[in-house]
Amino acid sequence: MSKKFDVAEFNDPIARQQRIREDENFREDLFLPIMVDGPKWDIDWLVEGLIPKSYLVMLAAPPKSGKTCFATALALAVAAGVPFAGRQTNQCAVLWIAGEENPYERNLFLKGSPLADPSVPLWTCHQPFQIDDEYYLTALQHWVHETGAGLIVVDPLLGSVTGRSLRDSWAARKTLKTFKQFCHHHRLTGLVLHHSKRDDQARRHARVADNDQLSATASMNIVLSSRRAEVEEPRGTQKLVSGWGGPPQVPGFEEETDAPRLVTLQCDGRGAWANGTVHLLSRGPLDFRPTDGKATVIKEKSLTYGEQTVLDMLKEGEADAATIIESTNLAESTVRNSVTNLRRKGLIFVTQVQSQRRIYRLCDQPQKARNPQNPGNPENLEKGSVDTSGTEGKGGLGTNEKGPPEVEPNSMMSAAISVRGERTSKAEH
Repeated sequence: MSKKFDVAEFNDPIARQQRIREDENFREDLFLPIMVDGPKWDIDWLVEGLIPKSYLVMLAAPPKSGKTCFATALALAVAAGVPFAGRQTNQCAVLWIAGEENPYERNLFLKGSPLADPSVPLWTCHQPFQIDDEYYLTALQHWVHETGAGLIVVDPLLGSVTGRSLRDSWAARKTLKTFKQFCHHHRLTGLVLHHSKRDDQARRHARVADNDQLSATASMNIVLSSRRAEVEEPRGTQKLVSGWGGPPQVPGFEEETDAPRLVTLQCDGRGAWANGTVHLLSRGPLDFRPTDGKATVIKEKSLTYGEQTVLDMLKEGEADAATIIESTNLAESTVRNSVTNLRRKGLIFVTQVQSQRRIYRLCDQPQKARNPQNPGNPENLEKGSVDTSGTEGKGGLGTNEKGPPEVEPNSMMSAAISVRGERTSKAEH
């Protein structure tokens, strides 16, 4: 309802009468009583026990940590009407607003799923789109009516808004409020992807980035994180390769070869069911399955928040301690302790030393902690340019020859003093 009549409404008697009726309806429905004897408000699930219909859900995670993979796998399962991670879905069309990926990148990514078929009602928009603008919402309404969509995915939020920043509380609330009303009016679910950041007070937990009003406006927030995991499967158990809870063998779908990862969804929102933690097992970009079955037992590696943050940073490539500190906003002591612990656990190693700066890199496979006396241990790799795996002595890379005998510290100091004295005497002469 607009706040005042415009000139056209005031001069047109039909428009004026219609406006009066709208004002009366607005005043009558402005407040609602407690509906004790009214219709029963049952939850209509989009994904059973995880995401309901008519909800605006924020999915947050650090960059390149798998939130697009998770949302894609969920969207494909909903569009095809198959279970997702062991949970039943309510089949409906899906509209995907891609603010970062071009058509080639998106189609290349979808090829990893057997559900990526033209008959599956998943539609993607690669044009500039703002979810807080009435012009674009009108076009979105047309597509909702044409396709019968029940899920709209926005990836990412910052690529689909009119403003440049969401740090302002008013702008953050206004951005999501308009889209939330749209989802509620059309009885569909909105899934918005955004970055997460560390909670300075909790320190071990992450939350939605930029502004707390984003979390407050959303109906539900899901913060995603993942880390390496060890998996044990009983003998004789057939390995699942579908990734969407279907039959073990799917034609045209290659078996996953990635190391298993434990995916954690930290959920909070409106409703008792919307608060809790969900653990999933992933063997590939579009593979998510429950961990509570008899076929899978997870042994989660114990990592602190700092160690997990450093691992996530090194996924994008090798880096030194200064780069890690600048990129993660962690304290210098936290980064150095985390790097030391990760090297001891065999998760990272020093690939080279440049100007007294150690360059760290992820190990391809988790390694067991080695004997500190073993020179092949990453803890003892101080001056080498690559990891000296396979060395048995102190001679060199890949050799079995023993190096020179160790020198006592006092002998080394005396030798250094004598050399310095010789240089001084030569300079005087």
